[in-house]
Amino acid sequence: MARSSEVVPFGATPAAVFDIACRLAESGGSLPNEVTEAARAVSGEVRSFPPDDVRNALEKLITAPHADDGLQWLHDACVLQQVLPELDATVNFSQEAGRRHKDVWEHTKQVVMQSPAQPIVRWAALLHDIGKVATRVMLSDGKVTFHRHAEVGARLFDTLARRLGFARTERKRIHFLIVNHLRANAYESEWTDAAVRRFDREIGDALPDLIELSRADVTSARPGRRQEAARNIEALLQRIAVVRE
Repeated sequence: MARSSEVVPFGATPAAVFDIACRLAESGGSLPNEVTEAARAVSGEVRSFPPDDVRNALEKLITAPHADDGLQWLHDACVLQQVLPELDATVNFSQEAGRRHKDVWEHTKQVVMQSPAQPIVRWAALLHDIGKVATRVMLSDGKVTFHRHAEVGARLFDTLARRLGFARTERKRIHFLIVNHLRANAYESEWTDAAVRRFDREIGDALPDLIELSRADVTSARPGRRQEAARNIEALLQRIAVVRE
């Protein structure tokens, strides 16, 4: 746990709040309630913080060793809802009744932590499921669907990216990864060589990033499911190597 002496006292300003969050993401743990309360009191002011500074602070946070702790604190301090309302909407948003690890927010934090600390991949991991809030449908049999949530999420990201001033090349790559984040894990051995070749051609030079995101996106509580998913991705990569030859 981070000691309060490492992070307080501080002036309750947006810059200080982001600094605290980034330092927490580096050290891990939690903060005293009075620090969180002080940050919450000025949370509305972060909207006036320069977009470039917000984006840079968030990028520093999500690539830190304990990004999940930093993200959780931003939510607890009511800052996340100000800077990333699309993501904050996933908190306590269940994908399947009665299963906490199926909560979109908890799943997202795990995906971030399981992905390599590369900015593009981490941004895609952070935002890959934001489209689920608008696309959830409860079926009569108790199942839940999120039809086309990847496409909806990519459109939400476009709005978010303009708001935070992402560079065009970064925006295009993150958008592409969000749109396609389900495709690698959908691979089956029945795919024809033509299907594998088409997948390889359409993904192009984004393949390494997409594979990293796909590996990180497996958060099942069942070890067997995780191992199966890992084998599936390796099989896809082997098929790609074969068709390229």
